Amino acid sequence: MSSGATDSLYFRAAGIPSYGVSGAYVRPEDDYSHGLNERVPVSTVARGLKHWHVLMKELAK
Repeated sequence: MSSGATDSLYFRAAGIPSYGVSGAYVRPEDDYSHGLNERVPVSTVARGLKHWHVLMKELAK
């Protein structure tokens, strides 16, 4: 869901624009991505789900 080392890598290499979006709104000190204990705070899950719900509905129009 980001434009980094995901399937987007292959799309970008083929000249297809790709964009990354995250529903995890965390403070920098709570960002454990790529760490030993990769996780997000539980308090961000509900907001992230709402984010994806709204985004998918808008894109599906």
